[in-house]
Amino acid sequence: MLSPSQSRYPQKFKVQSQICNLLLVSDMQERMEYFSAAIGDRGLKISRASTQEELKRFCRSRQDIVILDSGPELIEQMLHEIRSAPGMGGVPVFVPADRIVTEPSLAGVLPSYRAMPCSDEELLWLVREQQIRDQSHNITQDRFDNSIL
Repeated sequence: MLSPSQSRYPQKFKVQSQICNLLLVSDMQERMEYFSAAIGDRGLKISRASTQEELKRFCRSRQDIVILDSGPELIEQMLHEIRSAPGMGGVPVFVPADRIVTEPSLAGVLPSYRAMPCSDEELLWLVREQQIRDQSHNITQDRFDNSIL
């Protein structure tokens, strides 16, 4: 029997944590508090960023979900920062639609960065669904890892 360090399967298949990491980015403290309270913390580790420097720092660590709640003037720059960070290319990014709906210059920006605009209610539902999906994947992956060791 192989030890975990001798596994014949690549390390990328090893699940690091059962906790779902959510990055909440907002330029408005009251919105950050609203989303934090509405999401809660069961099974989630919520990281909060209010500046581009904080966003860069948090993008260096594993994130499973991103809520990007910034003003229209910052959206494209923040999306670029998220998507250009290693490991962040496939992370779901949800953007509250009420923050961007009146900004015509953002037409086509969200799809080009694979970000999804949604209402606050849809956003909260999607975060919960993604969390459930990630946790069930982690449980399945842990069972797979243990069965091959």
